[in-house]
Amino acid sequence: MHVEHETPATSRSKLEYLYRDLLIEGHSLAQRQEAIGKQIDEASMRIESFTGQLRHATHHATQQAAARIEKAGEDATTTLNQANQRLLITQQHLTRVGQGNVKVTAAIAATAGALGGLLGVLVTTLLLG
Repeated sequence: MHVEHETPATSRSKLEYLYRDLLIEGHSLAQRQEAIGKQIDEASMRIESFTGQLRHATHHATQQAAARIEKAGEDATTTLNQANQRLLITQQHLTRVGQGNVKVTAAIAATAGALGGLLGVLVTTLLLG
């Protein structure tokens, strides 16, 4: 029996050769894809590690900043309390000085009034006398 459309043996071996090359190339691509997958996994683990380190560093920096802010607030409060105490002492001193000035002014006014009265009596005595 003779088949009319039978392909020659060389075509078949060429097709087998191309198929074999295709399988080799597919296997090579699969290996490269696996290698890339491993690299992606490693990069992902590094990113997770970096994220954890960044989170820890951020937390630590935040705690340090909060401690510094709290210390600055305490220092400012202490300074304001000291300034307030000095102002109270100054106010008490000025109140005492003011009261002393009022007493001196009253004494001067009383003395001036008494001298004026005596001068008036003297002038009246001399003019009437």
